[in-house]
Amino acid sequence: MHAGWGAALAGQRAILTNPQALDRVQRAAVALRREAAAKIDGWRGKVIADLLGDADGELTTVSDKDAMRVIDAIALRDDASQNTWYKIMLRRRHLRSLFALLCVAIAVTVALAWRPGLGEYLGSLQQVVAVILFGALGAALSVAQSLIALDISAKIPAQQIGAFVVWMRPAIGAAAALVVLALLRANEHLHLLGGFADNPAIVGVFALLAGYSERFIVGALGTLEQASGKGKGS
Repeated sequence: MHAGWGAALAGQRAILTNPQALDRVQRAAVALRREAAAKIDGWRGKVIADLLGDADGELTTVSDKDAMRVIDAIALRDDASQNTWYKIMLRRRHLRSLFALLCVAIAVTVALAWRPGLGEYLGSLQQVVAVILFGALGAALSVAQSLIALDISAKIPAQQIGAFVVWMRPAIGAAAALVVLALLRANEHLHLLGGFADNPAIVGVFALLAGYSERFIVGALGTLEQASGKGKGS
């Protein structure tokens, strides 16, 4: 699909090489100037501005030479969009791997809870399953609140990445709830929270809160990623 979209963009640029359609080239130059100023950063945006020339967004002449400059500028715009799409696909590939790892870890935990041996750490199978469901439910509430407050005017690449993260967040909430369950079970030996932490209703509330708090995990990971991306050589 990536190669097919590149071929479609190349075909659109080939149409502009028609010497009988120089007015179309001029209109494309006006639109491209506005698009580059609003969306394209870095060296590509500067080169596009240099190729288009006139600060008013119109070509001083409409010759074949000017048409090729506009086509080269459009090629840079298309290259920037292709790079963005490739980064999105790469990010989604990593997110799929992480989502699969979370699902496998949760499934293995349930399987081990069904067999003797893990009950000492997490409790009975019914308790483990209930905690996973409460964690996923808390994460679903968090996701619903985020979607309601989400600005629909956000850029499409950001929404494409966020759309896949939405389906990951219930798994993150379930995993966080299992961690909280393990901490509550450890409290039986540490006695930091008192004896009330063994109550099934209290465990369910803690699991729900752990699932809802997945937004802080996702937000912390995003903050760390932005901080590392601003470093030198990023």
